[in-house]
Amino acid sequence: MKQVSRESVGNAPLYPKSCSTETLKLYIDYFIICIICNIFTSMKTSFLLLLALVTLRPGKLHAGESVIQFNETYELANIILAITEYGKNDFNEVNKNSDYYQEILAHFDPYKDHPIMAKVNYSRELWDKLLSFRTDAVAFEFDAAGSLHRVHKFYAMGKDINEFEDNLALVEDFARISGFRAFYADKKAYYERLRVLYDSVLYIPAITTFLSETFNQNIELNHQIIVSPLVGRMNCQRTFNNKSTSFINIPDQLFTATRVRDIPEYDIAIGVHMFFTEIDHDYVNPASEKHKKQIKACFDPAVWDKGSGYENYKLATFNEYMTWAVYDLFVYQYFPDYAAQAASEWHDINASRGFFASKQFGAKLVELYQNKSTSENINDLYPKLLDWCLETSTTFTPVK
Repeated sequence: MKQVSRESVGNAPLYPKSCSTETLKLYIDYFIICIICNIFTSMKTSFLLLLALVTLRPGKLHAGESVIQFNETYELANIILAITEYGKNDFNEVNKNSDYYQEILAHFDPYKDHPIMAKVNYSRELWDKLLSFRTDAVAFEFDAAGSLHRVHKFYAMGKDINEFEDNLALVEDFARISGFRAFYADKKAYYERLRVLYDSVLYIPAITTFLSETFNQNIELNHQIIVSPLVGRMNCQRTFNNKSTSFINIPDQLFTATRVRDIPEYDIAIGVHMFFTEIDHDYVNPASEKHKKQIKACFDPAVWDKGSGYENYKLATFNEYMTWAVYDLFVYQYFPDYAAQAASEWHDINASRGFFASKQFGAKLVELYQNKSTSENINDLYPKLLDWCLETSTTFTPVK
């Protein structure tokens, strides 16, 4: 597999030095602007223009826009979940690895007997209701009087599961008596520090370029990431407010870092995984749809899935295997010194979710990708990968 050197600002990478068609277009645009502006003598200005072009070209996320977003009502929902008995006792539903979590307990635990707690004390078996309560919160905003109102037609789990709105009066009352809004306002500087750090280490330009070239599909991304320091194990990808939206966690190393260069490169390689494996659904899902007949013939979720919860949804188990395996291709290209370890650690986590053969699946995709011809892209590897899936599945015991 071709390894790509990286240029950086601090420790934050920009783009591969490989000269793709997309890169050639950038250089053409760059020289056109140089001619128009007559700035050939100013190399610094020229470089800044080129960098702007890279981030503004379709298929990239626009510079100047904040990709990472904190959301007041989303944070409220996460705080409520954090102080339920389930939130406290489950080992990773809520992220407890920050000083912020301790501040949440200190401020809000005195309200643990509020009636909302009994209503939203979910469990792993009720993951869909928890996800609905947490994620649907972004569809609501406070008015000047402190009342909550729906401002977006958004239902993360469909209208049949509508946990936040069903408990809206209790949520509103909890926010009022706990002083939530003053607490949130007081923490804005903390949220902003995390936002800036996270924006800096996500490798967004590299990821979008890599996915476009790997799948031979140039998608104009309109993307945002909504985060909370309290989100633990569960992430999701939805369309919210006309944007492809990742609801993902914040890597633990950002809680103590003050600058990008404080974060080891290995931690950055690990940390991009959550964003990568959400955004690459925008590429993997359409590719899988083109091969759905062979997927159904060669990949049986009853064999490959040990209770992840995805097994009853169309192509979902295969796509989860695939999105995590494509991450392997990325880290081998951008983090070759750390790729094997990073991929292995994430495959172990994926196996614990029910995708028990994640490591074997990822290794096979890497092998096929390393040996593909220069004219092939990942779409061309689907038939070979699926033939391997069918052959390999004979060694597995079907899940009861």
